[in-house]
Amino acid sequence: MVDKTLRYLGLAKRAGSVVTGTQSCAAAMEKSGIRLLLIAEDIADNSREKVTRTAEKTGTHYEIWGMSEELSRMTGTAGRYVFGITDEHFAGAILQEIHKRVK
Repeated sequence: MVDKTLRYLGLAKRAGSVVTGTQSCAAAMEKSGIRLLLIAEDIADNSREKVTRTAEKTGTHYEIWGMSEELSRMTGTAGRYVFGITDEHFAGAILQEIHKRVK
């Protein structure tokens, strides 16, 4: 069974509301185009530091959640560790699902 959060991510990708990859997400954050940044749990420490630093500098909300293989599969990409959600509604729905699991 596919997790609801992953389903929302897949829907967002099909709607054209997902940016993938470290460099693409960094550029989109600089332009204030990302509402939520998902960082895979299995990203390298140095990459995580760079991405979170950029997110904090630009005021972009980010969550470290999921494994890159699952996230990449749902977005139709391979080997990606960073995913930017550009649509406010998809970002809110994904964030809500992530926080449901934490409680």
